[in-house]
Amino acid sequence: MVDVSAGGLGLRSPIFIPKNIRLTLHISGVSGAQEAALSLLKIRAVVRRLRMTDHKPTYQVGLQFIDAGGADEQRLIQAVAAAKQCETVATGG
Repeated sequence: MVDVSAGGLGLRSPIFIPKNIRLTLHISGVSGAQEAALSLLKIRAVVRRLRMTDHKPTYQVGLQFIDAGGADEQRLIQAVAAAKQCETVATGG
């Protein structure tokens, strides 16, 4: 994952994923206050943007959450926001 927002996420992938394909992502390694609940998230999304970034190949994929209000989606957004908050505090910014 390279980006997470309230509406979706961005990732890099060596696999070509056509636009409008619906995916279920299983995201592990998300930490936070609710460690056990966040260890594995099931995110449903649809590919809205695909761009080849180099010839390895590597693709930049833009995914829109199917249910942005879903429990796992909200946990992911909160975990990323908390990580950014900790990073800002640690760097003094």
